[in-house]
Amino acid sequence: HTVRRQSIKRGEPRQMPSLPHTAESTVREEHFSSRRKQLEDYLTKILKTPLYRNYHGTMEFIGVNQLSFIHDLGPKGIEGFIMKRSGGHRIPGLNCCGQGRMCYRWSKRWLVVKDSFLLYMKPDSGAISFVLLVDKEFNIKIGQKETETKYGLQIDNLCRSLILKCNSYRHAQWWRQGIDEFVRKHGKDFLTEHRFGSYAAVRENTLAK
Repeated sequence: HTVRRQSIKRGEPRQMPSLPHTAESTVREEHFSSRRKQLEDYLTKILKTPLYRNYHGTMEFIGVNQLSFIHDLGPKGIEGFIMKRSGGHRIPGLNCCGQGRMCYRWSKRWLVVKDSFLLYMKPDSGAISFVLLVDKEFNIKIGQKETETKYGLQIDNLCRSLILKCNSYRHAQWWRQGIDEFVRKHGKDFLTEHRFGSYAAVRENTLAK
């Protein structure tokens, strides 16, 4: 943080913008609109300052990460912290050799939903840990019976069965609905099998045959 503070340009604001100190209970109803405008200006000023905009607490509050607005990665879906369980790979050699719950490890990760894939990142470094592609076997289940986890969320595709743990059943429903609606809107071409068994839809007028 010391290095970041020293690297800020002199023309940029160095202090946190302030909010009114008046309690909400004492504000009259006719002043609510101006109160909302003050909050909007406060958040805008924070986001204009790189030191505060790139702070992990700010990014978590808004629900974004350093990959959110890269145009080449496709449209942006929901994002947020989840607990993911190790294992679930359908490829031999990628799973732990042990059996049962004692072999599982739970890790906190930042889950990102895109049009044709999901990925989760390490919150401390931002390194991408795993990418789950949308394919014809893509499916989402919730509930302890299906996932063997309280408030569990299971996301399947051809290569993995990913188990996530949410804070509540409502939180799991929010993830399931958000992922399902976004993928079916933007990634529907990858949910079915296409000509010659391809994962991708037919593209006309291309140079490749």
